[in-house]
Amino acid sequence: MEQKKVDVSIVIVNYKTPHLLKDCVQSIVSCTQDISFEIIIVDNNSEDESEQLIKSNFPQVKWLNTGYNAGFARANNLGMRNANGDYILLLNSDTIVNENTLINTFNDYKKLEETQDKVGFLGCQLIDLNGNIQFNSRTKFRNIQKIFIAHPLVILLFRLLRIKEENHEKSYALTLKLHQSFHQSKWLGGTFLFFNRKLIQDENNLLDEDFFMYGEDTEWSLRIGRKGYKHFFTPNASVIHAEGGSFKVKAPKWIQIALSEWLFVLKGYGKFVFFFIGLINLTGIQLDNFFIKRQIRKNTSAVNEQFLEQYNVRKQVEKVLKRNFFKVLFRYKSKTSSSPIFLKDI
Repeated sequence: MEQKKVDVSIVIVNYKTPHLLKDCVQSIVSCTQDISFEIIIVDNNSEDESEQLIKSNFPQVKWLNTGYNAGFARANNLGMRNANGDYILLLNSDTIVNENTLINTFNDYKKLEETQDKVGFLGCQLIDLNGNIQFNSRTKFRNIQKIFIAHPLVILLFRLLRIKEENHEKSYALTLKLHQSFHQSKWLGGTFLFFNRKLIQDENNLLDEDFFMYGEDTEWSLRIGRKGYKHFFTPNASVIHAEGGSFKVKAPKWIQIALSEWLFVLKGYGKFVFFFIGLINLTGIQLDNFFIKRQIRKNTSAVNEQFLEQYNVRKQVEKVLKRNFFKVLFRYKSKTSSSPIFLKDI
């Protein structure tokens, strides 16, 4: 029996988000017309009702189990390897697809392929639970720059030399305007990534499995971009993303982000650059924590619970980074890896 043609394979990684996942799948099924699609869910050993909930409500969904918490990159790669569609969409489980999101993205990508030689990823608008646009596209990579200018000594030097700091209000306004227009991008967040399946026919073009969570989308955008592919952002499609609805300090999340930031520097710019940037980052965090501790001792009555919580998170980040500096430097290679070793510390 001939297999039915599939336009788009939608790959969703799940880890203990059964009801968010159900809402996500329901939105895809309800809001998608005029295009054929399949939904592939890769479960990272949730050990909850996720599988039963989805299979009972959406029997057409293809369900894959990793058997352990394989992280974001490895699970997405498994889903992509099992995709049958001409195009692939990587979608977070905490999203709600809006009306015509998929068909509009599909049409915009097809138009790009008619005018561009090598089209990479296409992202769309992410809207948080408060109706605000989340920033998931950048026209330049600023990872190293952010680490450098955040160092206390660099901040002090800027002040001594009277170098003006970035105007955050102006920067925010420009970035917001960017996300309301169609534009070429250097980096697109992994919450929503649309691309032609031909892009990953070369195994070296898959996500780098040394990343456990966070940073893999940045490295992917950089690596694929260096191969001549151009990434784009469209405002003609949108999804609701629950992640940005509220903010709470969580040590494991920020520890993993910090480690992934280091791995990105290593992968993107090599061991020599990582050695110096990692040292700058680590000494900067240590100095910050030293000054914050002095402030806490001097102004105990003025220090609130949130401030103390943030300080404790920063101390945990410092501890983990100190423990992993040489591990990142010597255990991980600059080239893309799909080894069973991934950088996890949560």
